[in-house]
Amino acid sequence: MFEYLFKTTAKLEKLMPNERNSYEKSLKYYRDLKNVTDTAKDEGRIEGINKVAKNLKALGFPIEQIMQATGLSRAEIENL
Repeated sequence: MFEYLFKTTAKLEKLMPNERNSYEKSLKYYRDLKNVTDTAKDEGRIEGINKVAKNLKALGFPIEQIMQATGLSRAEIENL
């Protein structure tokens, strides 16, 4: 692991300024895109859990069971 990091760091140090700038822009773009997709995934998961809880509530399931099935709190379920 440390050997890989050392080699990667050494390669970055050898880059010309314009190459390094391109690399850093590319890395920033990748990280921004990853953050966007991670956020969308989290929001979709939360939306899905809320929908399941809402459906279970509409079907008359006890709140305790909905809490157990979804991991939501009593207050979160009651506010659906």
